[in-house]
Formats: sequence, structure tokens, C-alpha cells
Amino acid sequence: MFLRRLIWLSILPLMLLSLWLVVDTLRARHQQDLRQAAMLAGNFATDLDQFLASRIGALQMLGNSPLMEDRSRWPELYQEARAYQSFFGSHVILAEIGRPMPMLFNTRLPLGSKLPPLPIPKGKAAAPAAVASGKPEVGDVFVGPVSKSPLCSIAVPIRRGNHTQYVLLTLLDTTLLQQRIDRRLLPEGWSIAVKDSSGQLIVRRSGANHQETDAANRVVVKSELAPWTVELEIPKVAYRGPWVRFAILLVLGLLVTTVAGVLGGSIAAGHLGRAVRGLVQSGPAPSPEVAEIAEIAEAREFLEQTAAAKRESEERQEVFIKHAPAALAMFDRHMCYLHVSQRWLRDYGLEGRDIIGMSHYDLFPEITAEWREFHQRGLAGEVIRSEADRFDRIDGSVQWVRWEIRPWRLAGGGIGGIVLFSEDISDVKKAQEEIQNLNADLERRVELRTAELKAANQELDAFAYAVSHDLRAPLRAMIGFSEALREDCAAQLSEEGLDHLHEIQTAGFRMGELVDGLLVLSRSLRGTLDCQPVDVSAVAQRLLKDLERAEPNRMVRWQIEEGLQVNGDPRMIELLLTNLLSNAWKYSATASTPRISVSSERRDGRHFIMVTDNGAGFDMRHAQRLFKPFQRLHRQDEFPGIGIGLATVQRIVNRHGGAIEADGAPGKGATFRFWLPS
Repeated sequence: MFLRRLIWLSILPLMLLSLWLVVDTLRARHQQDLRQAAMLAGNFATDLDQFLASRIGALQMLGNSPLMEDRSRWPELYQEARAYQSFFGSHVILAEIGRPMPMLFNTRLPLGSKLPPLPIPKGKAAAPAAVASGKPEVGDVFVGPVSKSPLCSIAVPIRRGNHTQYVLLTLLDTTLLQQRIDRRLLPEGWSIAVKDSSGQLIVRRSGANHQETDAANRVVVKSELAPWTVELEIPKVAYRGPWVRFAILLVLGLLVTTVAGVLGGSIAAGHLGRAVRGLVQSGPAPSPEVAEIAEIAEAREFLEQTAAAKRESEERQEVFIKHAPAALAMFDRHMCYLHVSQRWLRDYGLEGRDIIGMSHYDLFPEITAEWREFHQRGLAGEVIRSEADRFDRIDGSVQWVRWEIRPWRLAGGGIGGIVLFSEDISDVKKAQEEIQNLNADLERRVELRTAELKAANQELDAFAYAVSHDLRAPLRAMIGFSEALREDCAAQLSEEGLDHLHEIQTAGFRMGELVDGLLVLSRSLRGTLDCQPVDVSAVAQRLLKDLERAEPNRMVRWQIEEGLQVNGDPRMIELLLTNLLSNAWKYSATASTPRISVSSERRDGRHFIMVTDNGAGFDMRHAQRLFKPFQRLHRQDEFPGIGIGLATVQRIVNRHGGAIEADGAPGKGATFRFWLPS
């Protein structure tokens, strides 16, 4: 009976030790998962902030544009906002401060469209918050009134003087955030979500078999730029499997160990009892099999295996940190090195040195009091980070570093030290400075080119004034005195003299027409484009009716396709159609049944407007002369004109960024096709 009690007393510590090892392993797994969850949530929060910062920076650049200062240049500002939309996939709204906030333009609609006041959603709205704080703000999620889909808004205030005058907004479709969160690699069963300031869900990525309330642990990281939080959840099912397996193995192990120990102990006790009885009776003692020694050896082997497993876990942790691709170091509460990555040693000039156990402050005596305070804040449980900090090393070199400090905790929950992540971004900083210098040089060159263009326009204006003023006066005098000579001295002049006088008057009138044409040509390149939808069908119908009224004896059949439309300056589009239709009307005069049509065709992904007639046509060998000023392919007595109509048309099309082409054949008419960007 005593030996059996001894057996149970020997097995009981092993049972307790096994239970403690299982609990300790599960606790270590739990702590490791929490650290991994905090790292994943922090990385995604940083990625989310960079995603928002790129759009805020683009809006700030748009708001700081010199185009904001002059309302007459807002069409150019609108085009820059359209470029923002095409790059980021989010449309831009410019609104004026007030109650309500009137929208000045919205890149989803053409410039000049009638717009309602800016809608203010419930919760934290970005526009009022930006006006109140005077800095960029990100709002809560809301359902768009038009798209009926969840959206988030970013607002940047535009200050003029000491007050905010405008606000620029962009609306983000939450599908963009969903795409970013879907690219995240998560352990099986884990889930990650982004919520706004009211706790409303923005986007979420759930693991397999995840349930909303089945969360064993939740890690929450706040965004730096938005009133949002990143929440990473580890469901209970992630631990249920390992717990069940450990429990089954524990029960089976204890059961097998207990049965084997009791059975072996009973056999050993019987052998020992018989030996003792034989000794007492002075008989030969049997050869007992002492099972306790085997059990002790097995227990020792088990302990050695457990210790080896623990050492293996620590070695894996050390290998992971040592070969991490980032600069990573782990410190205790006294800022002595516990683990360090090779990247850390390379970035800070410590290669070839064994620094484990050494003080961080002894290695870098130049560390400032501010950084020592950061370390103490991390040891107090705070997570601290910076995107770019300048470090002046003791050797005189300058280093720019992006860093983050996070505390690590002991199994009991207390803070055991800090982990410091850092990245040397000196090359990135240098590249940014070079980009800034290039941008400054580009702005200077743009200003220089703008000044040159302004001077050229001024010279063109002066030339147009000289043409209209200085040339017209001599022409009027020549024509007037010729007319007076013909009226007063016709009797003294011969027929040949009268013919010469008539030629002088005709040349004067011709010169006047050329001056008028030159002025029209110069005006076609001046002024600011006010692009908007233009109904080509309606304008063409009105112009052809005017031509019919001017020549009622002409019987011309004309046909206009319904619904033709382009995006351009209405004044210039009307001048373009006037020249094309006037040419078609003039050159179809020789046809037996004149016909003019205005239609469209789609070719190479472009929508062309066509003006076609069946008149005199032209030889394609001379097509390059059609659009040159004062170049004509027909004689003056056949078809009068000065040759600036098609030149004006080409300049208007080029001014809009489009293209024009012509087809024709002598006696078979001509077709002019043009397209303008939409």
C-alpha cells in the first residue's frame, strides 16, 4: 500500500507539470497572436493613412494653384480637377463657404451645369469639419444620394487672407478601400475591419467561418488622418482547435501514463515485497525489476524534450528577428539589446559586433533627451511612430529615418521592454528634394513660357490694330479718290483709262476684304475657350435657313442628322459651321441638283461630324493648300472669295484639340470631317 501511494505521489507532479506546460504553451501562442495582430492592424492603418494622404496632398496642390485666384481661369482649374479624377478615380467638388454651401463645379458634370447646394450627411461631415478646423478633414461613411452606394469624403479648406473662402472635396467609393483590405494576407479565420467615428462599418474582410460575435481578442488601432479605427479580430475558433487537441493529448497522455505507472508500480511492488519476504525468511531473494527507475528516466526525458522545445521556440524567434528584412531591435526595460536584425546592424554601422546585452545608449551616446523620452513612453505602454526624422550622427553624417516604437509584454501581462522598427529613408528624402527642385524649375519655366506667350499675344494684338487702323485709312483714301476721279473726270479719260481706274477700285476692295479676313483669322486664335455642349444639328439648320433667305432663287436640297452634338466654345463652333456650310453652298452652285448634308460617323473610336456637298470639289493632289490662309484652288471669277474660311476652321479645330480632314474630287463634290475631344 505504501509503494502504491509513492507511485501516485510520483505521478501527480508529472501531471501538474504537463498541465502547466500546456497552459504556458497556449498562453505563449496567445501572446504571439496578439503581437502579430497588433503589427498587422498597425501596418494597415499606416497604409490607410498613406492612401488618404496622397489624395489630401493632391487636393492641397489643386487648392494652392494660382488658377484659384482668378475666376476667369476656373475653366483651366476645372480641367486640372478632371485630371485629378482620372488619376485617383474620385470626382472633385469645389464649394463656397456659406449656409448652404453652393457647389461651384463638380467634375462629374460639365462646367457651367446648374448644381444644387453641397449635401451635408449625418455624422461627421468632412466639409463643415474642414471649415471649422482650417485643415484637411476626412468624414464618416454615408450613402451617396445619386449612386446609392457607401461613400467617404475628404475636404481641404482653401483660405484667402485670414478666413476660409472655399472648400475642395473628393468622394471615395468604399470599394477602393475594400480592394486595399482584400489584398491583406491574414491568418485563417482572422478578420479586419475599418469603422468611422460613430462605429459604423466602412469596409471589412472576414476570415473563413467567421461570426460577428465570435471574437476572442480584438486589436484596435486609430488612424492618424481620419476619425477611423482599424479593428482586427481573432475568433475563438482560432484557439478552439489547438485547445481541443491539447486537451485530448493531455487526457490520453495522463491516462496512459497513469495506467502504465500504476500497473508497473504494482508489479514492482509485488517483486519488491517478495524480495523483502524472502530476505526476512533468510531465503534466496528474487531478482526484482525496479520499474521506478524506468519511470524516472522517462520523466527526465520528457522534461528534456520540453526544455528543448522551449529552446527551439526561442531560437526560431531569434532567427525571425535576425533575418527580418526591416531594421528591427528588441530591448528590455533597461534598453539593453535582446534581439537584433542584420538589417539593423547594417543600417547603423554595427556589422561584425556582438551587441546583445549591451546598452543602446552606450552604443549611441549622441541620442537626444527627446529620444530617451520616446523610449520611456514606449516602456509605459504607448505606441509612437514618425514618418521622417533627421538624425545628426556623431561622425557628422545626416540620416533620415522612418520609425515606430511598440511595447512587448511578458506572459503575465507586464511590459518587458520595447521593439523598435526603423527604416533608413535618406535616399527617399534625397529623391524628394530632387523632385521638389525639379518642380520648382518646371514652375519657373512655365512662368517664363507664359510670359513669352503673353508677349506674343500682345504683339499679335498690336499687329491686328495696325492692320485694322493703319491699313484701312490708305485703302479708304485710294478707293474714295478713285471714285471721285471716275465721277468728276470720266469725260477726260479714255476707255482704257476708265478700265484702269476700275481695276484700281477692284484691287482696293479686294485689299479691304483681305484685311477683314486677316482680322477674322487672328481673332479665331484669341480669347478663352468656354467649352460646353453645343447642338450642332440646331446650329446647322439655322445657318442653312439664313443662306436660303439670302438667296431665295437657289434650290438646294439639304439634310441634317438629328442629335449631333460636340463639346466646345459655342461662338467658335458657330463660326466653324458658318465657314463650312458657306463653302458648301457656294461651291455647289454649279451642280444641277445641289445637295448639302450634315451627318456623323464613328471611326477609330472617334465621333466625326461631316459636311458634304456635290459641287465643284477639288483635286486631292492640292489638298494641303486648302487650310493655308489666302490659298485658293479655284479662280476668282468662278467662285469669289479670299481663302481664309478653311484656315479659320482649322485653327478653331486645333484650338479645341481636335482634327479636321477633307476628301474630294473635281466635279464630284467635297466632304469635310472634324472631331473635337469630348
